[in-house]
Amino acid sequence: MEVFIAGINHKSASLDVRECLALSYEDIPPVLHALRKTAELEEAVIVSTCNRVEIYGAAAVEPDSAPERAQRFLAELRGLDYGALEPMFYSHLGEDTVSHLFNVASSLDSLVVGETQILAQVRRSFLVAVQEHCVGRTLRPLFERAFTVAKEVHTATGIGETRVSVSSVAVDLAERIFGDLSGHTVFVTGAGATATLAMTHFHDRGVRNFIVANRTSKHGENLAKEFGGEAIQFDSIAARLHEADVLLTATGSYKPIFDADMLNAALKKRRYRPMYVLDIAVPRDVHPEVNRIANIYLYDVDDLEAVVRENLAEREEKVAHALDIIGTEVGKFRAYRRQLAAEPVIRAWREAAHAVRQAEFERLKNKLGENLTKEQLEEIEYATERVVNRFLGGAIDKLKEFSRNGTGALYMEAVADLFEIEKNLPPPGEG
Repeated sequence: MEVFIAGINHKSASLDVRECLALSYEDIPPVLHALRKTAELEEAVIVSTCNRVEIYGAAAVEPDSAPERAQRFLAELRGLDYGALEPMFYSHLGEDTVSHLFNVASSLDSLVVGETQILAQVRRSFLVAVQEHCVGRTLRPLFERAFTVAKEVHTATGIGETRVSVSSVAVDLAERIFGDLSGHTVFVTGAGATATLAMTHFHDRGVRNFIVANRTSKHGENLAKEFGGEAIQFDSIAARLHEADVLLTATGSYKPIFDADMLNAALKKRRYRPMYVLDIAVPRDVHPEVNRIANIYLYDVDDLEAVVRENLAEREEKVAHALDIIGTEVGKFRAYRRQLAAEPVIRAWREAAHAVRQAEFERLKNKLGENLTKEQLEEIEYATERVVNRFLGGAIDKLKEFSRNGTGALYMEAVADLFEIEKNLPPPGEG
């Protein structure tokens, strides 16, 4: 059976459309069974995340139209007009499906290239389908190979290690200065989306000590509570600033909040232990003269974006390497699929040959059995089995080789005709 993929993602559809089609893991089991019945699929896996809703399937009935049937099912499931959604859907058949899944699992098709969350999401989706008995000989090896390829891509390229956002780069720089961040204090001024995202990255690296100061006390309290930190009044900043190993500032102020005198005073109270200052506000919250202070490491948005640009260039190189790996692995999987298509012929050929051998052995045993010992009969049976296996061995290896390189269909048909083997031969493109 040929594999296909049909779906939408962040490139083809807006968030509001993706939200309408999204499925929770709890929703997926009954939907899988309805999908298989309605779209006439033998196997199916549904991958639903915030950035994509995709159906991977295999169909024995009219496989060329299976992607459209799956798309219509998804639209009708949510009571949406398929005609309006059709331009947003994409679909692939056969080898293009293999390439697409390898790219998705390896996070090359993600909104943030290199992130690792998608691999866990695809694996969980696959396991749900396995538990529901919706995966068989076609999709199981495809997904299992995709997981192996994704691991190889991340190991060989390190694509997930290169940060490409200002917030994540800021945290990377902090780790260069302090090493392990888990025992350090991050002092935050501002409570908007930028500050929240940066705090999330710090929290992910083990930081648990946050001090939050915001002009609107309620916003500061809410943000501090979210990360288990302490909220303080905005006019208390100078008194508490010396506690900061990292100062993260992202307010909407139109003039600097922190000047050299304030930072010098804080540094003196810290006994001149280093302080890392991240000014990700525009306009800047920290006066540029702070850069002259020893043991203050000041980075503003321009500094961080310069690092991001370098990282993006590095990531592009890693993406190119990852695509080379995936191209090679798609070729290997194509060869595997082609060889798999030869297995029914090979199995039937072996069975036919051994049936002839067994019949002749039984004839010989009935004719000479009384004159031969049990050991002699066993030797004859073993010898005849070896003759058959040695006779077929080289030819079967050749048939597998022909199948892997794409010329096997003609040879499989010839074997079936020559030895009168009854079987359903694969379409010419599969062997």
